[in-house]
Amino acid sequence: MLKLIHSFKNRIFNMEFRKLFFLLVASAASSLLMISTLAYGQIEQTTLPQVQQVQQTQQVQQHPIDIEIANCYSVKPNTMGILECEIMGYNKWNGEMERLYDQLAARLNEDAKLVLKDQQLAWMKYRDLQFEFFEKIYGDRIPVLAANRTDVIRKRAKELQVHLDAMNSQK
Repeated sequence: MLKLIHSFKNRIFNMEFRKLFFLLVASAASSLLMISTLAYGQIEQTTLPQVQQVQQTQQVQQHPIDIEIANCYSVKPNTMGILECEIMGYNKWNGEMERLYDQLAARLNEDAKLVLKDQQLAWMKYRDLQFEFFEKIYGDRIPVLAANRTDVIRKRAKELQVHLDAMNSQK
């Protein structure tokens, strides 16, 4: 029991250390971005770490679309560039979600297709409410707003992928 408690304390310490480390790195990156924008005579309200914080996923392996978004960030690290990257990412994730929806629907019987359609319509209402909520929270921080919108679409695409993978594993 003592060994378990010690292990648990170490995990908490490691998690807190990682959070602190991430905050320090994000703070340093934010400061560098602010200095570089001041050098160009522009003060950016949204920083790259803020948007990347939204982008974090819990999966170890990144999807190719997320890699493309991250590569875009490195080429365009200013506010307008981040916005362009998020618009590109949103469009690609939306296309991926539609592709996965069509693949899943093609594999289902008529009753299951109707349920999937109802589920997708309900999700679209949820999506619209999320987008409205994000606008209230993030207001004029457009890149952060865009990153959150992309994240909603990404999560739905990954959810559809899980269902499709489950069907494929039943073969």
